Amino acid sequence: MTRPKNVCRIFVDGASIRKNQRTNSNEPTIRVEMPATKLNGDEYNKMIKAHEVIILGQDGLEAGRVVFRPDEQRAQGQVVYVEAERIEIA
Repeated sequence: MTRPKNVCRIFVDGASIRKNQRTNSNEPTIRVEMPATKLNGDEYNKMIKAHEVIILGQDGLEAGRVVFRPDEQRAQGQVVYVEAERIEIA
C-alpha cells in the first residue's frame, strides 16, 4: 500500500513527555509532519512541534484535537490525548 503524500501525520513524542516530567518543564510533545514541500528541487517534510493540534474535517470545521495538558492528567497518567465530540470506531 502506498502512503498518500498530501497527508499530515500527528505523532506523540514520548521522550519529550518523560523529559518534561523529569525536569518539570512544559515543552511541546506533539509533532506534526506536514506534506512534503520542494526547496531547491529537493523534497522536504516539515515537522512542527505543538501543545495542541486542531484536526479539521472536510467541511473545514473542527473535527477534533490532540492536546498536551500535563496539569490535567487522566486517571492512568495520560497527558496527551484526543478530544472529539463524535467518533466512529472502525
